[in-house]
Amino acid sequence: MTSFQSQTWLDDMPTSVDDLTDAPYRSLAGALKRAGGYAKDNAPFSEFRWADFLRCRIPRELVERHFGRAGALAMNLAQNADAAALPGWRRLA
Repeated sequence: MTSFQSQTWLDDMPTSVDDLTDAPYRSLAGALKRAGGYAKDNAPFSEFRWADFLRCRIPRELVERHFGRAGALAMNLAQNADAAALPGWRRLA
């Protein structure tokens, strides 16, 4: 990355927390953790990893329009063996 590209990227950053936009899959991952879908973990960026996992499996429209239904689906997906490599994974059943 050139210094020009770095400066352009920095110019696009919000100047206040109030200017941040919602990241729907991070919100979903956070709700999943609070609901017990996965355990708190010391692995860096674990919530981002869970958000990426969910992003590939749950349509954004469902997350934005029916967050509760998306959360129920996320809870089911969190129990799947496909999630076993994610930090904090635990099988509840």
